Amino acid sequence: MNEDNYNPIIIKISESITKAVNKAIDNAKYTWEFRTKIVEDLGSGYYRIKYCGREYKVRSSYSLNVGAMVRVVVPNNRFNDMYIIPFYSISSGLDLELDGYLDDDD
Repeated sequence: MNEDNYNPIIIKISESITKAVNKAIDNAKYTWEFRTKIVEDLGSGYYRIKYCGREYKVRSSYSLNVGAMVRVVVPNNRFNDMYIIPFYSISSGLDLELDGYLDDDD
């Protein structure tokens, strides 16, 4: 058998492995967080944020200001359970207002 006969087999195996890994990652249950700004105060502990071009209604037990930089936690990769925690400076403990830190498109 020559080298040309192995190439389609190797490509097919590589595609199958890539598909399996991507499916495992998409279905993985892990907690992660991201930083963004408060877009709107919806009242009753809910705020609107914008992330990756989409807007989300997210809860928080903290009183936050529109434009404030926050961290949003996504537990077990479930966007319906997202919640907001303030973005504090580790050294000062003060809420950081970083106007212009994120573009409006973020």
